Amino acid sequence: MPGIEYATRERTDEEVFELLAPEVASWFRGRFGAFTPPQRYAVAELHARRNVLISSPTGSGKTFSAFLAAVNELFLLAKRGRLEDRVYVLYVSPLKALGNDIRRNLEEPLAEIYASAESTGLPKIRVGVRTGDTSPRERAQQARKPPHILITTPETLAILLAAPKLGRALERVRWIVVDEIHALADNKRGAHLALSLERLCERVERAHDPRPPASAASGRAGRARRSVVRRMDRSRSGAATNGPRPAARVSAFRPVRIGLSATVAPLPDVAAFLVGRRPDGRPRDCLVVDTRVEKEIDVAVLCPSADLVNAPPEEASAALYRALDRLVQERRTTIVFTNTRGGTERVVQELKRRFGARYAEAVGAHHGSLSREERLGVEERLKRGELRCVVTSSSLELGIDVGAVDLVVLLGSPKGVSRALQRVGRAGHRLKDASVGRILVLDRDDLVECTVLARLARERALDTVRIPRTPLDVLAQHVLGMSLDRRWDLAEAHALVRGADPYRDLSEEDLREVLRYLAGAREELAEKRVYGKLWFDEEAGAFGRRGRMSRPIYYTNTGVIPDEAAAAVVTLGGRFVGRLEGEFAEQLKPGDVFALSGSTWAYRSATTGKVLVEPRPGASPTIPAWHSEQMPLSRELADAVGAFRRKLDERLDRDDPSQVAAWLAADHRLDPEAAREVVRYFVEQRAVAKVPSDRRLVVEECIDESGSGLGRVVYVFHCVIGRRANDALARAAGRVVAKYTGHTCSLTVSDNGFLLAYPRRVFRRAERGTLGDHVIEDILDPHSLRGELVAGLEGSEIVQRRFRHVAGRMLLVLRNYLGRGGPPGRAQRQAASLYKVVRGLGSNFPAMKELWREVLEEAMDLPRAQAFLERVAAREVEVVVLRNRDLPSPFAFHLAAAAGADASLFEERRAALRDLHARLARKLAADGAKG
Repeated sequence: MPGIEYATRERTDEEVFELLAPEVASWFRGRFGAFTPPQRYAVAELHARRNVLISSPTGSGKTFSAFLAAVNELFLLAKRGRLEDRVYVLYVSPLKALGNDIRRNLEEPLAEIYASAESTGLPKIRVGVRTGDTSPRERAQQARKPPHILITTPETLAILLAAPKLGRALERVRWIVVDEIHALADNKRGAHLALSLERLCERVERAHDPRPPASAASGRAGRARRSVVRRMDRSRSGAATNGPRPAARVSAFRPVRIGLSATVAPLPDVAAFLVGRRPDGRPRDCLVVDTRVEKEIDVAVLCPSADLVNAPPEEASAALYRALDRLVQERRTTIVFTNTRGGTERVVQELKRRFGARYAEAVGAHHGSLSREERLGVEERLKRGELRCVVTSSSLELGIDVGAVDLVVLLGSPKGVSRALQRVGRAGHRLKDASVGRILVLDRDDLVECTVLARLARERALDTVRIPRTPLDVLAQHVLGMSLDRRWDLAEAHALVRGADPYRDLSEEDLREVLRYLAGAREELAEKRVYGKLWFDEEAGAFGRRGRMSRPIYYTNTGVIPDEAAAAVVTLGGRFVGRLEGEFAEQLKPGDVFALSGSTWAYRSATTGKVLVEPRPGASPTIPAWHSEQMPLSRELADAVGAFRRKLDERLDRDDPSQVAAWLAADHRLDPEAAREVVRYFVEQRAVAKVPSDRRLVVEECIDESGSGLGRVVYVFHCVIGRRANDALARAAGRVVAKYTGHTCSLTVSDNGFLLAYPRRVFRRAERGTLGDHVIEDILDPHSLRGELVAGLEGSEIVQRRFRHVAGRMLLVLRNYLGRGGPPGRAQRQAASLYKVVRGLGSNFPAMKELWREVLEEAMDLPRAQAFLERVAAREVEVVVLRNRDLPSPFAFHLAAAAGADASLFEERRAALRDLHARLARKLAADGAKG
């Protein structure tokens, strides 16, 4: 890819030491002795002011690679008496807690460097953190005397760009560090940050350039002047170089950008996201340092239960916790990852209940619904060795410093290879230590999925990051922020925004539509008290600030994380414990006991947005029913599972099951009994149906004759393409069936397919109460997929909920106004009222355009579903329709169990699965007797 190149030269330690000040080099030798691989590749390049993306394992020293060149230069400036009161280094973290870790890990080295320098007269290098948690007093201090190294979040950075004092202190920043870049690139927080970086870099260059801004000129003369500016910038870039690769250096004024991640791919795409785009659309120059293979990864799959099918639920749970306890007791420190916050609380409570005093003070819960104080307390106790085990959902995936961790346990599939490696990478913090991870599975589908995932993890076959393209709601915020800065020429603003990689394809017309909306051109919105926030002269092609309230609106409403109706949980003494989703809090009645933060609480009463509780240690809890979206299977892992199914099926065509199990155990490093369980699963499927795979779609028609004509017709579509793509297919299919039958069918979706079900008696036109081949052909028609899906989604809850999010980000609904923030419930009511108006403004209105992009491409995966149906139409995927069956095939059992039981209750799912397996066993026995 033009502009992106991989680092190929690893410097020697002496070469790197020669670049450092004697005091810094002496301190580093005494503290670490030698450099790590990412430091040998990156420090010299950063010293030469090259943009760098560093991908390296946890504990490999990549973070200090980013800081070492900058700290060295700041120390030299301090020695020369030239260290000014301004920000030199900007460090952007996706987590507030991660920023606090970095401050601690920087202040200690800086203190040691100054101590080794044996000089008390040197001005100190200041490190500061600026987030939403920063106190007003500290903010005022930072404005008066800015830190030289400023640590912040994407949301706070966007606000700082409009801050009169600290914003000016950023105008001469030299280094920008983006940590954990994988956690930002694939979502709107990343688009938010990308625009902030372009705005910041433009301001840095403008602060160094005495010429008037481009907005002072217009038309042909303005374009000609900007062309001269670009040529002069290129000449500066060439003049500033010192070496054989001038193209790999940044502009003399443009800050150096440094990206850090342990698990991200593809690296060229992420590098382009980090550094942005040139006017011709090519990525700017960036050097990629890839040292991910340096660290050993030890991942294995374990089956706690000897029988994944027939073991009663309590027996299966007991086996799971015995296995988990054994793993924890064999190590000093263990992190256990669940996939939900509710699961985290359940595991903590079960460990305490089953093993008593062993875990009374030795286990803690860590997730996003807990208060900051609760989370920090758990982190510190783990670091000090006071906790043997911490159970978390995803909040410890990123590089929060929790000290040495010996083992990571994953309860079930993490649904993606990158996520698995990110989690397992928390174990073995030093580069020479292996990262040890164990995945515990309790059902056959999970066993197959995790078998494939573990192999891909050992091979480091990372999932592909998919960067959202042109989110218009985020753009609206930044256009408003830009208007606060100065008057803008439309062409100049368009060029700046397109410099951010997520907006490289932004059309001028889309930008104009956003400006028209922000300027208050829609009378229909004014009737709903949505007013203009900037001025836009479309004929002159210019826009700028409008009124005094634009700045506070921007300050208090910037950000992309939606406000949900969550209730604060507070003790009667006033201590904040955490949060519960509003839907769950509304169901509580006095005396109810629930689990939160690893403890149990009794509900007493509630006020607006607040739940009052008192502690009830040892009481049996009702686990909070968090309604977080289930994690979908990544595209790459879904494809790998489909290919695995096909290959194992082909082997069973050639070899007997025992031979296949032996191959599987050896080839995938699987426990022999687990390998035999996988093969048994496939043998049972083959006995009654074909094996669905990446090249075979199996459709099962099952007719339940029970209930005196009140039975159901069930259709299972085995599409191994992931939950989000299957969600799109299922909703479109439900629309087709509803048109054919005149009745809405129920839908159940999983990563491996979807299920449609309806009562037989509801048919109006169906033949014999079932769907004909032509209806199934309509369901699988790629040409009608989008239209049927959009029609079926109109007015649905997912569209309403996503519109609330888009409306908040697009400033249609203000979360805060005049310093007053309303409860999320009120904002939701406002969004519902606005939705009817916005729908009437047409599909090109920015909010509607972004709504459908988000629903179809982020909440669901319409492009992948479309591609799958096109492969079906091209006969690249075989379609097998199995009619008039009285029992679904084993590969459909989990869908059938979820459709017929409370999918949130483990015990009910297990009971439904056992019943289906028992019916299958009786059927096979009867068929064998007939034969």
